[in-house]
Amino acid sequence: MLLQFLRFIFGQGKDETLHFQDAAPSDKFFQGYFTPKNPDKYRGDCDNIFHRSSWEQKAFRFCDKNPRVIAWASEELAVTYYRHGNGYPHQYYPDLMIYFADKQVVMVEIKPKEERQNPSKQNQCKWAAARQYCKEQGWQFQIWTEDTIEKIRYF
Repeated sequence: MLLQFLRFIFGQGKDETLHFQDAAPSDKFFQGYFTPKNPDKYRGDCDNIFHRSSWEQKAFRFCDKNPRVIAWASEELAVTYYRHGNGYPHQYYPDLMIYFADKQVVMVEIKPKEERQNPSKQNQCKWAAARQYCKEQGWQFQIWTEDTIEKIRYF
């Protein structure tokens, strides 16, 4: 609710980034709404594209500006997964779905390199379900880290 209010105050036509501080004083992350320059490429609600980090924001810009990307979405697709020791289904919403002009489709999760190398049990379950789902669809599943984001900035 607060984010919607701030978005209203700052205006609708801008790429607003709201700066928050994590529990540790030195750890900062950036969250905010993303306004695409090419809204026809976005598959979902263009007024509700939310980035949870500066890495996600950069990935969104890559999708929006890259002429090889014909469509993209963020947290619009739900993948069902089951946690270890818990038989109940849960929903996982991948950070990105990217549809390329060459018909390639890539599901992307954006995480710090440390989390990719040493994933939590929950992320292991999510990613296994995502890999299986992508395999069934003929898609790719990729985990992008800060290193990947740095490389795609210069597409």
